[in-house]
Amino acid sequence: MKKKRKIILISCCSTKLNTTKEVKAEDLYISSVFKKSLEYAKLSKPYKIFIISAKYGLLNLDEPIKTYNVTLSYVPQKNRNQNLIILSKQEKKEWAKKVVKQLKENDIVINNDDIEILAGQSYIKPLAPYITKRMEPLNGIGNGARLSFLNSLIKNLQQ
Repeated sequence: MKKKRKIILISCCSTKLNTTKEVKAEDLYISSVFKKSLEYAKLSKPYKIFIISAKYGLLNLDEPIKTYNVTLSYVPQKNRNQNLIILSKQEKKEWAKKVVKQLKENDIVINNDDIEILAGQSYIKPLAPYITKRMEPLNGIGNGARLSFLNSLIKNLQQ
């Protein structure tokens, strides 16, 4: 059996760089929680960091992509813009299968490697049947508290 490696998955976010050009995936997402998650992930020195994108599935940080408007999260009708695509229950299952396939294509051993997912439940739930051994450090922490929690994780790593 292979040596365990730490893999970190960071969910995409709706706040994106305003551009029509392709940019590196890690530069497209600009929310403060995404940026702090990425900072924490890099300081953790894992074997690999990926972004889990509602549109693209699994992304390498330096993978060039264009902006998009797709989510796995529930968005109230009043907060939706007209071209937002919210994946259905079936589409979420297909998305999760795609992510798992992409992980395997990247030589990640799903139930051997330590997989840490920095995401909300709307991204974790579809993956849960496939990635049964996972860490969810943001589980149970509301959006407002995630930033301070990530800051404390970063502070601990810097000591």
